[in-house]
Amino acid sequence: MSDIQIKKVTTKRDLGRFIRFPWKVYEGDPNWGDLDLSYEDFGYPPEGPPGEANYFLSNLIGAKREILGFDFQMSKRFTSGSFFIAQYSFKDAKGNSQSDGNADLQGDFIQLDPRNDWMWGRTPGTIPHKVKLFGTYRLPFGLDVGALFYWNSGLVFTESYDFYPGVYSIYYNWPLNEEETLLAKTGQENAPNYYQIDLKFNYTFRLGSTTSIQLFCDIYNLTNNQSVLEIGYARNDPIWDWQEISEILMPQRIFVGARIRF
Repeated sequence: MSDIQIKKVTTKRDLGRFIRFPWKVYEGDPNWGDLDLSYEDFGYPPEGPPGEANYFLSNLIGAKREILGFDFQMSKRFTSGSFFIAQYSFKDAKGNSQSDGNADLQGDFIQLDPRNDWMWGRTPGTIPHKVKLFGTYRLPFGLDVGALFYWNSGLVFTESYDFYPGVYSIYYNWPLNEEETLLAKTGQENAPNYYQIDLKFNYTFRLGSTTSIQLFCDIYNLTNNQSVLEIGYARNDPIWDWQEISEILMPQRIFVGARIRF
């Protein structure tokens, strides 16, 4: 797969066999003939859209999305002001007409027709599982200790071709053969999971009925976890290699200071 060469196309005139205009060019084609459409299918007269329309919004034939998810939360609050909250989120989003940067291409590229088998898959950008635990505990002598634990399973993405790298990336499924009659399945890839732990300490000195000084210490990324946040999605990205690490969690940071309230 890595030695496939894809011609970069930049205008409608250069799209050649990629473009769906005019529709009838695919009538009877052994690969795409069954996907033939007419302008009337999109509400236009037989001669096509008026003027030099580049693309238009429509509900593509056969396009659909299915989303299943739920959010769960459990909380406990104490009379001392302490509290604890646990949250879990689950999302299962699938479809064959996605919005991972290819809105300018669907309806133009027959390879991205929703009825192609490879177009059905998990929605790119979806994070299937997320967990968050956080709370604050007040010690007997007045020190507030807060903590947060966050974990997610990593976002869903598609092995992609970047149509306009370095300008504005428009991703579509990576071709698996030179004829482009087989493309990578949508949403088949998953970025790595990661976690982060934060701690916060606050202590307040009362200086009167309305004035106080609050000392604080905030520690972000307590374990200095350098987990991966983003990786290269496109096989032809000029900056990042396929699945190369492009962004990691920020390192541990410690902030110490004071606040005056009056």
